[in-house]
Amino acid sequence: MPDSNGTTPVGPILDPRILDSLRVELGSDGAAVIADVLATFGSETLAQLQRCQQAGTATDLAKAAHRLRGSALNVGAVALAAICAKAESAGHGGDLATGQACLPEMAKLLAATVTSVGTLTALQMA
Repeated sequence: MPDSNGTTPVGPILDPRILDSLRVELGSDGAAVIADVLATFGSETLAQLQRCQQAGTATDLAKAAHRLRGSALNVGAVALAAICAKAESAGHGGDLATGQACLPEMAKLLAATVTSVGTLTALQMA
């Protein structure tokens, strides 16, 4: 489904299978642990995105995008992780401009992911 800019995200915003897998691995405490992880996801990843935006070198951007990608993968935010991987790769290649060009999409996907995570958290708590 196209977003307000007329673009269509590639793949899902959030892959609940990853969270389901974690829930199984964690056993009886799984739902509570995942709820805690999801509750902190938004604020932590926003700080990581801000570090990406403030990166002064390609290496700094690669490091910040790597951290954000890891956080995204932990909650199944596959679309966000994919754009972070692109920014990280550009940073590792010394291409700060290409990495920074990913930032607006990262911000949009972060917002969409936080919304999806909030919905999923509400469903888990019900």
